[in-house]
Amino acid sequence: MLLILFSISLCFSRVSPESHSLRYYYITMLGGAEFPEFIHVGILDDMQITYYDSVIQKDIPRQPWMNRTLGGDYWDQETKRLIDRQKLSLANVKIATRRTNSSNRGLNFLQYTSGCVLNDDGVVSGVRQYAFNGRDLISFNLEHAVWVSASPAALITKNKWNKNKADNQYKKYYTQETCVKWLKKYLGYSAQAMSRKGRSGTDTA
Repeated sequence: MLLILFSISLCFSRVSPESHSLRYYYITMLGGAEFPEFIHVGILDDMQITYYDSVIQKDIPRQPWMNRTLGGDYWDQETKRLIDRQKLSLANVKIATRRTNSSNRGLNFLQYTSGCVLNDDGVVSGVRQYAFNGRDLISFNLEHAVWVSASPAALITKNKWNKNKADNQYKKYYTQETCVKWLKKYLGYSAQAMSRKGRSGTDTA
């Protein structure tokens, strides 16, 4: 089951060889005692760069250059942020379970994907969407900065979130500006690490 969840969350394709993406995947599970309740994975293009789950409760680097270039304060702050996200996500999966009458299922899981794509022509696109038990629930329309529901179960949430126009504008700004800034920064760190590896034949932490 866990492999299925990761397959759903981590299967994506780049728009073109010249495009680059930074995406974050969050999986929250209710009723799956053998799995962590909450899992977070960060992906740069097709490379995993970070990992967190509710058992270890610590954001950890998956690439040596991530550990080397970002200080301990960064990882402490990200860990605190993910602990807060974990609490919010557990509340959200319970709401989704109730609104879809899915409490009789053995395992319910909420998937959240967010991130940005920088295309080779400089155009930025983004993704911010939720799915419940593998079915689309609600997504963010970046151009118009509004949430769009894909399921009747998400109508209440859509109406609530769309009342907060300031927050929606912030999400648009974050995707188009902040996310792209971090994407370029990580690409630079990765390129430097590859350059060092090419010169020395190894990449040490």
